[in-house]
Amino acid sequence: MEKLLYTDHKISDGRVRSVKEAAAAALLSLGVCFCLGDLFELSGAFESPGTVLGGLIRLWNQAVQVLGSSDYVILQNLAGESNGSGLFVFIAFAAIAFAAFFLIKSRKKWTLLIFVIPVCLINIFFSLRISAFGIALLAAAALLYLSCMQWEGQGFWWQLLLAAAVVLISAAAMKLPGISGLLKKPQQVKAVSESVSESVKNLYYGENPLGSGDLTRSERMAGEETALKIRMSDPESLYLRGFVGEIYTGDSWDTLSTGTYYGSENLMYWLKELGFNTLGQLGQALELTTEEEKENHIQVDVENADRRYAYIPYEISELSVDKSRNWGGSFVTSRKFGRLSSYDYTAGENAVKDWTKTAAVMFTNAADKGRADEITSYLTFESYYNELVYKNDTYLSESDKELISEYLGPSGDQSKGHIEYKEAINRIKTYLNESFIYTEYPGPLNSSGGALESFLSSGKGSDVQYATAAVMMFRYYGIPARYVEGYLVTPEDVKGITSEDTIEIPQSRAHAWAEIYVDGIGFVPVEVCPEYEGIMEEADMTVGISNNTLIRPFEDTSDNSQNSQNELRDGGDDDRQPTDIYLILAVILIAAVIVFVLILLLRNFFGKLKKALKKRRLIIKAEPKTAVSAIYGYMEQEGYPVSEAIRALGNRAAYSRDEIREEDRKWMLEEYKRLKKERTKWDMHKKSSKQLQG
Repeated sequence: MEKLLYTDHKISDGRVRSVKEAAAAALLSLGVCFCLGDLFELSGAFESPGTVLGGLIRLWNQAVQVLGSSDYVILQNLAGESNGSGLFVFIAFAAIAFAAFFLIKSRKKWTLLIFVIPVCLINIFFSLRISAFGIALLAAAALLYLSCMQWEGQGFWWQLLLAAAVVLISAAAMKLPGISGLLKKPQQVKAVSESVSESVKNLYYGENPLGSGDLTRSERMAGEETALKIRMSDPESLYLRGFVGEIYTGDSWDTLSTGTYYGSENLMYWLKELGFNTLGQLGQALELTTEEEKENHIQVDVENADRRYAYIPYEISELSVDKSRNWGGSFVTSRKFGRLSSYDYTAGENAVKDWTKTAAVMFTNAADKGRADEITSYLTFESYYNELVYKNDTYLSESDKELISEYLGPSGDQSKGHIEYKEAINRIKTYLNESFIYTEYPGPLNSSGGALESFLSSGKGSDVQYATAAVMMFRYYGIPARYVEGYLVTPEDVKGITSEDTIEIPQSRAHAWAEIYVDGIGFVPVEVCPEYEGIMEEADMTVGISNNTLIRPFEDTSDNSQNSQNELRDGGDDDRQPTDIYLILAVILIAAVIVFVLILLLRNFFGKLKKALKKRRLIIKAEPKTAVSAIYGYMEQEGYPVSEAIRALGNRAAYSRDEIREEDRKWMLEEYKRLKKERTKWDMHKKSSKQLQG
């Protein structure tokens, strides 16, 4: 019989433990699903059940959009999605919970990593965001998962209460202004973080002497080590673009937001399919306007330069770079964590030195008549890209407009979109040549207004400062412009060089320049720094480039245009930054400690209350014999000095069959109260004596 009872208890305990393990597994599955939903913004999953496959495709397509907008990961959208993903999400939730339940049974704690590591890696690798609630929920579920293994479900409900409280308090704490404000790093912390990040990148990728748009450097860094080794089948001078900055922040040039590049991906795809070359548009325009076509096969080996960027000319026609990413036709980088150490491409004839002729020929009858249809198609495709360029590369804040107007005066007649190219180029080059001194030691920024104001007020700077000012001035005149850093292959470098020779480009050839978009032919470099004038072959500015057909409308008062400009100013999707997971975990830890202490206090309080109620039930409600025996037991337990009469009555109630009456209960209870009162008085007396002695 005793063995049977033991077996029954064991079976009962096993069932209860399984229920607790199932609850922990379900909570862990909920935490994983919630975090994945946060990461990929999987909203609307339960709008309708949908089908299993259709629901999966819907979630996949949502994830594709998020990865593209956050990290420019280009993945294929799939057809056949459902209106909702409820059924698939339910099945996925059940599958994760089922797996977690059996892994808990295995009692192998490392199995928790199967659920936690993928979530953490996605958050870090793709710079996606998890809410504080999601992290707290997953952390609480992980604690329950481990506790079920460690203590086999003992104290489970208290732990579940602790987990729930931690989640709620953590989520609520993250909403408090003081704590939520910490997620937005102070400027000093942000500066240190960016500095450390840049140092790590420089070690891994190699250093860009000009800083990839950093305008805070007090001196221009450039060594004599070999940056690039280049071989050409037809050696000639080239501008090699690397970093392209399109957003001026005051102390740096940044690329457009990832979401902006991804938003233009569909246009870039179709332009490429239709034969329009956004990266080498200038070279393509030259080919369409001349009878001869030349091919220059170029091999680039990176020695001591930044391996994040592919250094490509304005004439590039075909790029053979494995595992690279084309950012909206602006520049090319390696894929995430990749390095571009060696690559090759095909380019056309040097188009930079003749871009004014190309622009003039493109819109006149001087073009090759046999290619009229090609030119018409090209100009049609160019009109779509042209609109994107004007939207992305003409923004200028009101404060910067006012600043430039103080130095340059009126911005000219922009009734047709922008002032004439020749007039703008002459004005800017003349002003910079006459008003500023070139130095490679410009010193720290001397103005709170940013690098532009510092340069304009100090009257000195290097090519970095000249290029920055020129870009902003071209935009002031209504002309799309960008800031570029790269390397120069000068006419001197290729003099006497054959196709068999290797050209070694030193780090001192690193250069920053402004490029402007000329309607119809694309971006062209404009040299505005006196120190570099005459080094590269320059276009003949006496050739007519003022044809009105080149001018495209710039001002757009539509709401969409205003929203686009606001997005560029604010950085577009820059708020989509990875969550500061360490801060959130710290908040969760603090919340867990607070809740744990509260639970201990509550547990202690309820324990005392339970004992008090039990004591009252034994003393007052029980029959006299049981009550007297219990009162005597409490006296002994609490160490009261009992008399012989109390001891005799207590032993009689506990060990004899004598009848104990109600009067005995009342007497024993009065004695208990009396002894308790005397003990209290004695304790107070001892405490007073100690205080007097002290």
